[in-house]
Amino acid sequence: MSLTVKEKEHWKERIGRRIDAAIEQLKLSDDVSDELKRIDAEAVKHAESSLGLAELTKRFRELSESKQRLIEQLEAVSLQMDQKLGTSSGYSRYSDSSLPHLVQNKIDRRAKIHRLVLLKASELGSKLLKLEREKEDLLDTVWLSTSTKQIKQLWSVVAEMLNVEQTELQKQAIAMDPVDPEAK
Repeated sequence: MSLTVKEKEHWKERIGRRIDAAIEQLKLSDDVSDELKRIDAEAVKHAESSLGLAELTKRFRELSESKQRLIEQLEAVSLQMDQKLGTSSGYSRYSDSSLPHLVQNKIDRRAKIHRLVLLKASELGSKLLKLEREKEDLLDTVWLSTSTKQIKQLWSVVAEMLNVEQTELQKQAIAMDPVDPEAK
């Protein structure tokens, strides 16, 4: 008997939670955590470089650090003056040392592309990407596992025509005996 749409959604959510747990477990490992931090940092460097911003962002960060040190010194001197006078000026300035939003957005978008390339080149990163893709394609996979032979064949033909590699779960779903639409 075929599953209802609600039942398919239920199984998609259940399997999705298991994939999420596997992804989180993988990310919690010290090796993976360090590797992901390294990849993220390298992706940002590649993004800044490919946008022609490497030297400018480096200089911006240096100036921001200097600015922050000066603000901290100003606050310390202000506190000392308050203590000597027995007053409370509450001197404190908000220090925004982040890159302008438009610049940061462009760097972030470019870094995502570089991050994918770096993840693919890493054994741990590849494993993480495979799990994330399984999760992303899970609804199709659940539907495939409960589909007729014709739908499974069509899915395979489309994947081949578009030169898209199916996920491991999709390969398993296509290999399963098709659902008999007449069975009750």
